[in-house]
Amino acid sequence: LVPSGHTDVVAVEGQDWASDPLTMVEREGHLYGRGTCDMKGLVECSMATAREVASLHLTRPLHLVFTYNEEVGPSMLPALSRVWWG
Repeated sequence: LVPSGHTDVVAVEGQDWASDPLTMVEREGHLYGRGTCDMKGLVECSMATAREVASLHLTRPLHLVFTYNEEVGPSMLPALSRVWWG
């Protein structure tokens, strides 16, 4: 089991934002800002539960994979899978 999420956001140049995209704002009960969603929930949940999972004494390791640059570059997962599983 390899929970995987990315931690980056793409550049904002050329995008039409009604406010500064790097500052989260609330409008009509919704939060807006660059990176406020888009995989960040999985990253947070994975990190928050890592200690509990460690206490389970798994027979195989649990790897948490947090990558970046997936929108413009190759995914790191194929290379990591070769390292882990040959």
